[in-house]
Amino acid sequence: LTQAMVDADPGLKRLQQDLLVLTSIVDNSTLHWRPDWFIADAPYTDFWTLQNPPNVVTEYLPHASGHVPVATRRLRRDDDPPPRHIKDWPHWKRYCAMYGVPEHFLNVEQVELMRLGLAKPADGELCEPPQWPRYPEPQPYGKGSYPLDPDLYYNLPAVFANVGGETMLVVSSTGAIEIVEKESLFWHYSTWTHYSGTGG
Repeated sequence: LTQAMVDADPGLKRLQQDLLVLTSIVDNSTLHWRPDWFIADAPYTDFWTLQNPPNVVTEYLPHASGHVPVATRRLRRDDDPPPRHIKDWPHWKRYCAMYGVPEHFLNVEQVELMRLGLAKPADGELCEPPQWPRYPEPQPYGKGSYPLDPDLYYNLPAVFANVGGETMLVVSSTGAIEIVEKESLFWHYSTWTHYSGTGG
């Protein structure tokens, strides 16, 4: 499998992007967003905790001094310390059932697919990923949208950075960032808050 083959397959590319987003976050983090290929009818889906299977470890990508480190994942080696959170496969299965995480999440094939998409210079070594954009986290899937604070626009690609005046950016629960007319939001107070109602 090559990155060119991944880029030519929209489904595989979407899976790789989802994996890159999730693995950029350190394990044991609590999230709202979950990919649509996760299981929908699990007991806890509005919030879930990102964990690694026992044979996967978190590490940080190279980064310059003062830059925000970005996490990634790799397969466990014999000289790695033991797992801190999910310590064995029965524990992994219970975790997956609780949060609707597919049991094959971060299996060997997914880790290889994810690492194929990491930034690499000509020598093939991993390098620091771009520091921006940092995309805002969406609501739980199907729970609505919220307007993005204009102070954060500068972090986004140029197509969004200059939005203003009568329009603003809205983060959809699908993860999409949309440009909408401000007037369409004024009469729907719920759209001005996050899912918790307090911006959290």
